[in-house]
Amino acid sequence: MIAPAGSQACTNSPRLRLDCCRALLRLLCEHPPAWNEIAETVSRDPLLAWSILNALPLAGDHGEQELASLIENRVTRLGADLLRAWALHASLEASDSPVLERRSAHALLVAELAAHVARQIEHPCPRDAYLAGLWHDLSALFGDGDPQGLEDGNVRRRAEHSMNLAERAGTAMPILDAIRLNAESEDCIADSHALSRIVWVARSLAEGEPAVTLASLSRVAGLPTRVLIDLREEFTYLIGATDERSGGAGERALPLPKRDLAHADPTSGPEALPWINAASRGLMQGAFLDLDEQILGDRLYASCALLTGQHGPQLVLEAHGERLQPVLSRGVDAAWLDGIALRTDNHNSTLALALHRATATSYAPAEGGPGRSTVDWQLGRWLGGGGFTAWPWQVDGRVGVAVFAHAAQVIEEAVGARRRNLLDSALGELMRMRRRLAEREAREESALRGFRDRVRRMQHETSNPLSLIRSYLDLIRERHGADAKTREDLAILGSEIDRIGQMLRRMGDTDGGDDEAPYCLPNEVLRDLATLCSDTLFASRGLSLELRLAASLPAARMPRSILRQILLNLLRNAAEALPAGGRVTLASSGPVAVDGRLCVEIRVVDNGPGMPQERFENLYALGDSAKGEGNRGSGLSIVRELLHEYNAAMICRSQDKAGTGMQIFIPARA
Repeated sequence: MIAPAGSQACTNSPRLRLDCCRALLRLLCEHPPAWNEIAETVSRDPLLAWSILNALPLAGDHGEQELASLIENRVTRLGADLLRAWALHASLEASDSPVLERRSAHALLVAELAAHVARQIEHPCPRDAYLAGLWHDLSALFGDGDPQGLEDGNVRRRAEHSMNLAERAGTAMPILDAIRLNAESEDCIADSHALSRIVWVARSLAEGEPAVTLASLSRVAGLPTRVLIDLREEFTYLIGATDERSGGAGERALPLPKRDLAHADPTSGPEALPWINAASRGLMQGAFLDLDEQILGDRLYASCALLTGQHGPQLVLEAHGERLQPVLSRGVDAAWLDGIALRTDNHNSTLALALHRATATSYAPAEGGPGRSTVDWQLGRWLGGGGFTAWPWQVDGRVGVAVFAHAAQVIEEAVGARRRNLLDSALGELMRMRRRLAEREAREESALRGFRDRVRRMQHETSNPLSLIRSYLDLIRERHGADAKTREDLAILGSEIDRIGQMLRRMGDTDGGDDEAPYCLPNEVLRDLATLCSDTLFASRGLSLELRLAASLPAARMPRSILRQILLNLLRNAAEALPAGGRVTLASSGPVAVDGRLCVEIRVVDNGPGMPQERFENLYALGDSAKGEGNRGSGLSIVRELLHEYNAAMICRSQDKAGTGMQIFIPARA
């Protein structure tokens, strides 16, 4: 069955207190907002607290955190712009009714008493007692009156309705039970959950029911009557102050703290609507800037609850040719959507009708079967079984539908405009963000292709010289092969030339593949380097290289070529910094434990003049090196990047006229 949107009344949002709206606006005008103070203000008003927790429910947040902390987490996730827009619109519809103020204050009194009783009996979560007390009569607070016709003395009906409202905020079952049972008799409450007994006692204390004696409260709470008398007396001055303000109307309550409203926002009456609408449109646009997709989707969903009284879309689809493809999905597995034909030319589907008619269209499931559209029937089941409303959108020339759970909701013109503004702002920013991401990825891919082309040219241009050098080395080996030392030196030079070729091939490898083993034997690498560098890097400069190896070491979690590159940089730095006659020690040790991990330790230590202080303080900075000759001093920066990539670490120690030592710690292979 398909029905136009807007055929059923729905009262999903309470009318807030005007003073609360203005106080909230004043706090949100600070920069940056004092989130802890905002959360504290919200947590002390039953309707503000319900609005925030209905927008971002408590599901899973039933630990030891205080209610104000849970609310602070949510208001920061919503952001100041959305909260300002909500407070602006809520202020137009807010109530300054003394009845609502007394009931709100009474709810706070019950909450405070419940938290005190919970602490007295050492209940593990006073926060739950506070929240159950705050919402114990939530139905009486909705709509500044009694929209459900519950003010007929039927306290059980009111308790049932209050429980249903609290359930929408994701409240835990024991809290819901406490709200439902708070109006029952002592006989009923006596063997209930501790939380139910706490709230029953707190409500009785707050109302001073003559039918409930202190002896009854003592039995239910398990506390001495003296403690209960002290609790009642502790709040007597607050109750008395409220009686004076209410003119002895018979409803005693705790007064809420007042703020100086002389400079509060002057929102009142319908004449303020045009500028509030203009301001809120700007706030909504700013609310979705610079967010990742997950936070943007959560904020859209929650902001709809605050500003329209209905939760946000659980599914957003965009038209691509003859198909509707998901843009955002909440509560519907995206993999499920792959197996269903969401087509724009399916005229039996509510989605296609809403898109072509450019008007909100609702689907309600037919009794006994799928009806005209199996697609709608399945989608409705996935969204909870109560049907849905398809809301068309158009942003930057792109069109689609947003799917809201539940069908046939009344959407007033002003509320519909807010929903449209929220959708346009969120989806517009999402589309622009995805476009920017696609453009950046295209630029990066283009740059990568250019880099690979240059590497391929380099490979081609260097292959001939490398082959020529290889040939000359073979010729020298044939002419001087009798000398064992010469053969060893030539073999090392040949392996280094091969390594250069391998590095160039890896640079141009488009799939990033690498056949090199991810681990190596450190002592073997140190022996090869000592052989390679002793003459060319040290002896030629009048320096000596000393090799000290641990008797046995585990393999290191680092490819052989990477460890060689790191140590060559360190050895070259040491050789270039030493005067003639200096000595460098290359040593291994371990395994050693570093931050709970088993590591191999390698040291490069020299007996030179030490590192200049300014260089030591900016060890990894790029810039002209003190070694001169155009050296850019990038060696240690490269070393740090390579070590970080393989979860290794390095410590540098340097002392004036005593030398410099580098210690590197590489995770050992288990």
